[in-house]
Amino acid sequence: MISSKAKVESPVKTLQDEPLTTAKTGREKQRVNALHVLMWMLLLLACLGTAWFSYQYFFVPQPKSYAPDWHGAQWVRAEDSSSPVAYFRYVSQLDTLPDTAFVTIAANQSFVLYVNGSYIGSNVE
Repeated sequence: MISSKAKVESPVKTLQDEPLTTAKTGREKQRVNALHVLMWMLLLLACLGTAWFSYQYFFVPQPKSYAPDWHGAQWVRAEDSSSPVAYFRYVSQLDTLPDTAFVTIAANQSFVLYVNGSYIGSNVE
């Protein structure tokens, strides 16, 4: 006969049997704190970026269509538009040598650009 006063031990340990050991070392705490700070900084940057985009999109007036200012540029065109190939030569005199310059080329297929006999670039490899 089993008496009611006998203590029966369970093979399964409960949380009450052992205290919780969540103590972390100083280095682990620094690492966790650094990750938290990094997370908050990234969240702040994301919020600032979203706010800036929203401001630019909703409150800054934008033009309906963008048309670049060509500063009085002239188009160079072929005289006979029925020929399959056109060669262009444009002569311009400059009083002073510019520090930099840019060329905008609009071509249906391919182009090769030379300036003063020197190869500048092409869209063909």
